[in-house]
Amino acid sequence: AILGTYAYVADSYSGLQVIDITNPASPQIVGSVNTPGSARGVAISGTYAYVAGDYAGLQVIDITNPASPQIVGGVDTPGNAVGVTISGTYAYVADYEFGLQVIDIANPASPQIVGSVDTPNYANGVAIMGACAYVANYSSGLQVIDITDPASPQIVGSVNTPGFARGVAISGPYAYVADGESGFQVIDITNPASPQIVGGAGTPGNAVGVTISGTNAYVVDGIGLQVLPAQCDEPQAVYLSQLHAVRHGGEAVVHWEYSLLRAHAGFHVWREEPGSGRVQLSLMLLSGQVAYDFVDPAPPTGTAEYWLQEMTTDGSENWYGPAHLEAATIPAAMHLAQNHPNPFNPSTSFTYRLPQPGRAVLAIYDVRGARVASLVDASLTAGEHRVEWTGMTDVGTRAPSGVYFARLETELGARTVKVTLTK
Repeated sequence: AILGTYAYVADSYSGLQVIDITNPASPQIVGSVNTPGSARGVAISGTYAYVAGDYAGLQVIDITNPASPQIVGGVDTPGNAVGVTISGTYAYVADYEFGLQVIDIANPASPQIVGSVDTPNYANGVAIMGACAYVANYSSGLQVIDITDPASPQIVGSVNTPGFARGVAISGPYAYVADGESGFQVIDITNPASPQIVGGAGTPGNAVGVTISGTNAYVVDGIGLQVLPAQCDEPQAVYLSQLHAVRHGGEAVVHWEYSLLRAHAGFHVWREEPGSGRVQLSLMLLSGQVAYDFVDPAPPTGTAEYWLQEMTTDGSENWYGPAHLEAATIPAAMHLAQNHPNPFNPSTSFTYRLPQPGRAVLAIYDVRGARVASLVDASLTAGEHRVEWTGMTDVGTRAPSGVYFARLETELGARTVKVTLTK
């Protein structure tokens, strides 16, 4: 928090640090005071700093002399105080598992909890605008709380965000949310009872804090400080509502959906394996849809992370992810499942599992034992695989209706299932 030519920093292990920023190019620590607990957030009002002290609740510090700040009061909160803001004679504390705590600070030496409201998940940050408190509420997004009566705050609106809401700032008719791995979300709060996501942008790391100054948003994202435009007339990113990766028949399917299209040109898909860099999988921009299924035909058997690189029409980019892919389950024995559907027309799918990597051959034979169609003849990884037969023969003709046999062969042996093609 800033007051005059001083910055007041909540320093987790060392309490409150007072920094002279008269010369921004050469800031100097000029005072400090150790606080009980872990200092997680700070707000300034008058000649007092109010520190969210984690398990030690709210600490009140006299900063009349910035070189010698003194703790003059405090109040324990039921949870872990991680964020604080001041409005009038009240401090509003994001108290993690115990939602929003309202504390009367009319007498800074003896602050008193006078009201509270439980929020759906973990309250991480809080900002005030008018008669409402806006709480960044981890996996439940932004909660809007009516504080007209501080003794009886009431949730009046909310909007879920795609990531994990960690911090919030207000400017004009917008709330700006630091949303974890989903970066920076812009929310229209013109109607507090019905807040709406109107834009946002990905950040390289996990966004945990945000403040607004002028036309810029300053986002702390675990990697460093990201500076982004805060104007909402032309947001440059989409609102990503889903992103996940699953294994299916030896492939990996990356699924994502978004809404609120902005200046958007399309996506590239990248894969990252432990100990290696990201590799681009898509050869061209994926665009023109709101829901996508991208198939990685040869994923690693171990874990992997998938990332989306969103390209905007002005040439900039935003990143979303990661979507985590679990390691493949390696079967104890080779298996060829019954095809589905069966009987079939016009196509059917075969799923098979290999306990070790190696060459596999899957082919279709007629009742006389003659090979009709070759579906697989390749060196494959261990795990589950899937292949489709469209009823076409190796010579390019449609196989007649009747009974056939699908046979899987590896160095471990062979498996066969009966297949029926109908008219």
